[in-house]
Amino acid sequence: MSTHHFQCTQCGRCCEGLWLPLSIAEAQAWLQDGLAVDVLCEAIPWPADPPDQGDGQATYKKQRSFAARSGALPIRVLVTLAAPQGRRCPRLQENGLCGIYARRPAVCRVY
Repeated sequence: MSTHHFQCTQCGRCCEGLWLPLSIAEAQAWLQDGLAVDVLCEAIPWPADPPDQGDGQATYKKQRSFAARSGALPIRVLVTLAAPQGRRCPRLQENGLCGIYARRPAVCRVY
């Protein structure tokens, strides 16, 4: 897998049109700042655990979810806290810079 080097041009495009996944602490800070947080839920049919053959995606989903039932169907439910982006992040300033750069969410730090 090759890694490409990225040079930020401060265009702000990475801060537009996305839900921004937040940790619990980040969601609390977002709410304390008077901004909204969405709770996204995803239900996945899960009739049986997949065979243990190194399926990283299934393992990740199982670790981030909880077991439940939808009628007779076993499912797993994933819950994600997210800042609703809509058109653009409310933290993006007119100059294309982040208004909370020093305490920006982890997903922004990674990106």
